[in-house]
Amino acid sequence: MVVLPNEVLHQIFAELEDRLPLERWHMYGAHLDHQGSATLRNLCLVCRQFRHIAQPLLYRTVITEGRDSARTVETLLLRTFVEDPHLGEQVRTVSLTDNADHSAKMDVLGEAARKEIIRSAWKSLSLPPALKRYMKENHHMSCGFAALVIAYMPLVQVVDCTTEGLAVPFYWLLSTRTDMRRPDGGIEDQGISKATFANYCFPNLTDVRIRAVVGEKDIQSA
Repeated sequence: MVVLPNEVLHQIFAELEDRLPLERWHMYGAHLDHQGSATLRNLCLVCRQFRHIAQPLLYRTVITEGRDSARTVETLLLRTFVEDPHLGEQVRTVSLTDNADHSAKMDVLGEAARKEIIRSAWKSLSLPPALKRYMKENHHMSCGFAALVIAYMPLVQVVDCTTEGLAVPFYWLLSTRTDMRRPDGGIEDQGISKATFANYCFPNLTDVRIRAVVGEKDIQSA
């Protein structure tokens, strides 16, 4: 039996990585083919050598947008990052669907599991105290869940998300601007300095794509 070097296996496995469309990105959805990422998951189970090569590729591009099981996938993704934060550090491109309320997303695992995942996520997540407090207080908002998941991806380069509502925690997390304000007023009444939020950023972030759900069927891209 011929044993291929890791470099060759990496080139082969890389062809199976999910790809985020560059053209008409705001229109894509369920038509995307995720068979490649499914194969990478299976390769991780073959042997340690394959897992060492395939796992970083599996998490380098994470696409849940357009999947019928998007809510379940994102919930389990958060649990995976809580259990092994190193996997979140592998993510370079992520596409999330966050146009449903937070509680509905987590119900797939039941109330007890939901509370445990959230508790563990906040406990192990490294964030400036003021930002963590603000996110915890607003994680019930439509994009509070997406912000929590993305916070486990410090080296992410491209973020693609379908949002609903104002999604303030999500925008705060992805921006180093100190002049952003909550829709109901400033944050000073909470004893939080706006400059505090600029201490947390994604140094490699180059591209943010947002599809805002403004009506039952209307989607605007930004």
